[in-house]
Amino acid sequence: MIDPTTPELPEQDRLELTFAGLDHTVPMLLLPVRIETRFERTSTPGQNESVELLLRIYPDDIHADALVQGLETAESDLGRTFWKAAWADGARDPMDRAFSRLAARLGPFRAAWVLESTRPKNWFRHASDPTTSTSPRFPTAPSRDAASPAKARLLPDRWWVAGYQQDELKFTAWGSTIPKDLSVGPDLGGQSSAPPASWAEFADSQGLTWLRDFDAAVSAGMALRIALDSQLDVDAGLDIFVLGARSGDEPADAADAFAELLAAHHWTHGFDVVRRGTPTNNSDTASSGISLSEPDLVALLDTVLTKAEATDSSKTPLYRRKAADALGRASATVTITMSGYPPITVEGETGYVH
Repeated sequence: MIDPTTPELPEQDRLELTFAGLDHTVPMLLLPVRIETRFERTSTPGQNESVELLLRIYPDDIHADALVQGLETAESDLGRTFWKAAWADGARDPMDRAFSRLAARLGPFRAAWVLESTRPKNWFRHASDPTTSTSPRFPTAPSRDAASPAKARLLPDRWWVAGYQQDELKFTAWGSTIPKDLSVGPDLGGQSSAPPASWAEFADSQGLTWLRDFDAAVSAGMALRIALDSQLDVDAGLDIFVLGARSGDEPADAADAFAELLAAHHWTHGFDVVRRGTPTNNSDTASSGISLSEPDLVALLDTVLTKAEATDSSKTPLYRRKAADALGRASATVTITMSGYPPITVEGETGYVH
């Protein structure tokens, strides 16, 4: 099979191979991105003005895995202290009060992750029958010994850009190959005692150079510099489309990767499914119908105390189920609708997210 990322391929062949390689029986996961554009004009004496389109692509929040899995020594100690008290008592009310204090100190979601990482290996057995074990067996919690910047997950292999003017295709372009683990946000807690000399030094140390330097963004596949035809009237406006596809993953692996991303959101700032039509941002006419700033601490602690291997998967927290189970493993139908085009419907039996 020809690799669609081969540089020598004509653009149309590369585009067709990229999407032809997708399994039409596997539902497609569509994630949003933000794009920013501007024109750069260059005038040379005796020559026509040249115009380039500078385009940047930024991952949406859903892409960002900001979970710092490693624990500081103090966090490990706090987690073990909680579990030792819970082991000795076992009553829920004292656990709720202890978790409230821990949440006030570390933040609700970080506190939940600390407990998840330090929960004794034999906790669930002890909780069901306290007579079966005499002392907690703590796991070896991961250590936080280096900066852990947020990473963008599930980005495509490359971006493809198309520009239309008055419904006529004017240009297409491909970006560079995108790194699998692209840094998208700093880890402020993983810095050494010596502060960086500048923002540039700080960004570079955490793999964020592409956010401050356009050429670095081009190299990282998150920006394009597109030379436009001199006959193109840029003042008349352009419709820009940016899309990409991720290849090489087996459906099951892609589903697991998506489930892990949802889990990372759960442990960093919360994750839930909202009803259709719920406002997701504030506007002049309506307020957002969701808030993750003040989670229900009792419900959040439940996610730590719930056994992952629940017999009834409907009782297992969404972040602990495979994406296929979470989104429906039975016959799945995905309909893609674009203004001015007939809807595209894809049906499949697997329910895995690709």
